[in-house]
Amino acid sequence: MITKEIRPKIDIKLQPKDKYMEYLGLLLIFSVWVLFLYFWFSLPDIVPMHFDFKGNIDRWGNKNELILLPIITSVLYIGMTIINKFPHKFNFPSEITAENVEKQYILATRFIRSLKITIALMFNLILIHIANSINGNTKMEFLLFPALIIGIFSQLIIYLIKANKK
Repeated sequence: MITKEIRPKIDIKLQPKDKYMEYLGLLLIFSVWVLFLYFWFSLPDIVPMHFDFKGNIDRWGNKNELILLPIITSVLYIGMTIINKFPHKFNFPSEITAENVEKQYILATRFIRSLKITIALMFNLILIHIANSINGNTKMEFLLFPALIIGIFSQLIIYLIKANKK
């Protein structure tokens, strides 16, 4: 067993799948900023800011608050990208050994990449939902949010299963 303090710092080469995930994440970050700018000039000054579980608007606010969405998305994305450079500092669900260290690092960093994509997608959908709700259409995208939550937990479960395989 390798303790957390002495885990090796190995250079994980990005495989094509990893590069694709990084490009997709960057594309989604770019699109959240594009959507924000697009909607910024077309939305009224007061916009829906929160929705209840049925998809009904339960809080309105100034559209200036919308700037937080791409900022939060970008900060989360950048933070998770930085964290992903230090897999030797991660907590793992199974014992790290010399034989499985590379596999475990790859699985963990891919899990973080998939979360980055899901979070960026979620913030894109939030912006689209806010813009569509101005015209009273609050139901269609509302179903996507539970699907994203299920998606996040599914990714976690899949990661845990793969990480605990011998």
